[in-house]
Amino acid sequence: MDGPDTYGEIPAGDQSNHSEELDEAMGQTRRTPLRFEEEPMPSLERWPPNAQGRFECWFKDCGRNYPGRSHLAKHLRKHFRPVICPVCPRPMRSPGGELAADELAVDQLWRCAEQRDMERHVLAHHTQWAVNHGFVQELIRCPTCNEEFTREDNLRRHERRAHGG
Repeated sequence: MDGPDTYGEIPAGDQSNHSEELDEAMGQTRRTPLRFEEEPMPSLERWPPNAQGRFECWFKDCGRNYPGRSHLAKHLRKHFRPVICPVCPRPMRSPGGELAADELAVDQLWRCAEQRDMERHVLAHHTQWAVNHGFVQELIRCPTCNEEFTREDNLRRHERRAHGG
């Protein structure tokens, strides 16, 4: 599936929104680019504009409309959440709302709208996975209690709150 409505490959120059200079300036641990799996999005090539020439979202109770297909495509990522977490499937809920015992559904994986959202999720919840896959080059340890952090600002906040300094 090729074309402007495809949500697959990103051009080589756009794969990373992290630069060493930015990481250094923000006091963050250097990261290597990571691309998470995405489900394909529906094609909007044949989706017609409304009478005012705008493109409307078809999801129930949404009501948003945009001047171009590309704007609608970006908006639809919020509904479809195509970026899939590589680590944590979400437990499937039964029709009554309670968690089904030890059941996981393939279509019930943890999902996000954008790559940067999944990046944040993985760093927050799957730090060891990120380290093992070369996403985080090094972890920063608290000198007092040895707790590990991916960013220096989080370590500083931890030191203030946990150790009074």
